[in-house]
Parts: sequence; C-alpha cells; structure tokens
Amino acid sequence: MLRSSLVLLALAPVAGAQNLNVTDADRSLYAQAFGFDYEFNNGTSDSASTAATSGEWIDSVDADLYEWYGSHVGRGQAYQESQIDPDSLYFTLDVWADAYGNLFQSDALGRGDYEVTFTTTEKLRYIVYAHADTSYGYNTSSVRLSGAAGTEFQVDGSYGGWTTIVRTGWIDAGTYTLDGSAEAQAYAPSGSPDSQRGNAECDFKTYHAADYDLDGDVDDADKSQFKADYLAGDEEADFDGD
Repeated sequence: MLRSSLVLLALAPVAGAQNLNVTDADRSLYAQAFGFDYEFNNGTSDSASTAATSGEWIDSVDADLYEWYGSHVGRGQAYQESQIDPDSLYFTLDVWADAYGNLFQSDALGRGDYEVTFTTTEKLRYIVYAHADTSYGYNTSSVRLSGAAGTEFQVDGSYGGWTTIVRTGWIDAGTYTLDGSAEAQAYAPSGSPDSQRGNAECDFKTYHAADYDLDGDVDDADKSQFKADYLAGDEEADFDGD
C-alpha cells in the first residue's frame, strides 16, 4: 500500500477543483401548527422547496396559529441555508416548534431536509464537518453520506442527543447521497406549554486524492505527511480503505 500510494502522490499534478456531478437534489422546509378545544378546531402549514442541482438556497417557513379570541395556539418554524458547488456541499437546518398550551390540545412541527445525489469518476480526498442535535423530546436530526459500499460517515442527534464529527478520508469513484434532516415536534395540553428545537449541519469539501494535507495542491509536503502517518500506523493513512 505504501509504495503504490507514494507513487500516486509523486505523479499527481497540482490539485484543481474536483467535480461532483450532482444528478438529483431535494432541499425542502415544512412547518405546521394545529389546535382544538370545544369550540375551536383549526390548523395552518407552510412549505418551501427547490430541486436546483447547483447554487445557493436560503429560505424559511413559518406556521403561526391563533384561535378566535387571539390566544396564541402554536408555531412551527424551519430555516435552511445550503449550497451545491462542483467541489463541495454545505447545509445548515434549524427547526423550532412551540405549542403554547392555551387550548385543550395543540401541537406544532418544524422540519428541514437536504438530499443530494452525486457521482464522481475519480477517487477524491475529502474533509467533513457534520453536527446534529435536538432538545429532549420527539425530535430527530441526522447527517449521512452513503454509497454503494455503505455509510461513509453519519451523525445523529435525535431525542435530545448530539453528535459532532470532523473527519478526513477518501471516497472512490461512484455514486453517493448526502442527506440531512432536522425535525422538532411540540405537544401541549391546556396549561402545559412545550417548546422544542433541532439542528443539523454539514460542510463537505473534496480535493485531489493525493492532496493529503488538504491545502489545495499536491507537493512534497503531502508525501512527507502521508509517509509519517503510514509509518506511525495512523488509520488516516489507509489509502485503500481496507
């Protein structure tokens, strides 16, 4: 493994932009709020989405519900800021749900989703920051990159949990899907308000496979660092992923 990898590093030219051929994308937001008592039964919702396979998308939705006499029933909100570029994928999802407990029953929901499928024709080096967290309750959040060989990385922050990773590695040529979601749900009987939140975010950047130190070029520094990590038995130097 060392010899073949160092040959690759030695022959590699400067690292240019790496092409992620995005074949499908779905970025969406949804919010709702509902409530009822003996004389009130109503709900509202709001949604937004884009199927654009490149570029930035920033949007928010807000479902804010009041009953007949002006009492605040519930509110669901969701926000997404995301980007699809030839060498990187980014998103942040923030969701909130508030049920105010002014009626016999009220509930609210906020949800954000990001799902991008891409192909690459060559092995790539990558660095990723991914995070997911929620407040304690019926809330879910996650980030995952998966391919034909299974899950490359994943974080989960559901039901009051949280996870953060910062990872470097390689992906082989093939088809992959990066997906993230965050959902917050609030439920309130009369006199018992409830407030929930959720977050999921990811910053995934790709580089030339031989750009070991991820500085944008391929040079002797990459060879030296790879050799040092390999001789130290560092799993970071597992070039073929075995």
